[in-house]
Amino acid sequence: MSAFAFPNDTDDPAQNVVAFTLCEPHYYAGAAALLNSLIVRGFRGTFIVGIKGEPAGWLTNLPTGLPAGVFVRVVSTPNDRHLANNKALFALHIFDELEPACKGVAYFDPDIVVKATWREIVERIVSACSVCADENTTSWAENADEWSLFAFECTGQSPSMNGPSCNSGFIGVAREHRAVLSLWEELLLACFKRGFDPKSFVWHGQRSLPFYFVDQDTLNLTIRLTDVPVWIGGPETMDFEPGGNWISHAICTPKPWDRWYLPRALAGRKVRRCDIAFWQHVTAPIPAMPRISRWCHRIDLACARLLDRNSSP
Repeated sequence: MSAFAFPNDTDDPAQNVVAFTLCEPHYYAGAAALLNSLIVRGFRGTFIVGIKGEPAGWLTNLPTGLPAGVFVRVVSTPNDRHLANNKALFALHIFDELEPACKGVAYFDPDIVVKATWREIVERIVSACSVCADENTTSWAENADEWSLFAFECTGQSPSMNGPSCNSGFIGVAREHRAVLSLWEELLLACFKRGFDPKSFVWHGQRSLPFYFVDQDTLNLTIRLTDVPVWIGGPETMDFEPGGNWISHAICTPKPWDRWYLPRALAGRKVRRCDIAFWQHVTAPIPAMPRISRWCHRIDLACARLLDRNSSP
């Protein structure tokens, strides 16, 4: 779609790993907060926003004042898939066409903000394919044989279905480990052939595989079938449990930019760590939303936190 700026060649691995997200226009506030959090944590390099539909908000006119060494590209994505089913393919597109000199890619859902330093993230990615554990228990507990049979039919391998279930909201892959992305895409295509609709989260006719979150389920198979090193951070690395210092993932709806906290606090619901983290990154260098909206939401959040003394940033 458009490229706002392009980086100079550099040998610094922290600037040679591309950060990217995929979003629809109503997630533009989340993409801004994600980029702001990356910049605060030392990110310098190329940030790509793969967008479905027409750009909105800051994506239509990139604000000036980004730190030196930060470059943003906005790229159209095909309409034949839901963005959740396009992560592996878009990452391969970055490697092969958009940024062919990059050393790796780091994907973040647009409802994530970053807590670790960028250099820590890059060092992890360079050493191993990097993912984080989900907040839920393993999704194959009652269907391990079906998962293994599907994997064997696709790849000739039968994975050991043990260990934590990972969340597909973050994945970091070095170029030398790109086979992970190719395998993930291969398994997704196999699901499409068996009746999973790539444009949504439903199956045509009877569900033929024990998968519900197909992009995430196939990623869990992929990391058990690949022959590259894999790092799986615990659930605290996405702020699903206390003590994490990696990223903060605001799963569930409404998202922080659409969520009002005081009514929830009055109903006895706690303010989440991910909500607090999000609102720390909505102002600069890119305003995630108009000033009046930020002001109203922050007052709402502050009032909710007064009622929720047990919430923690």
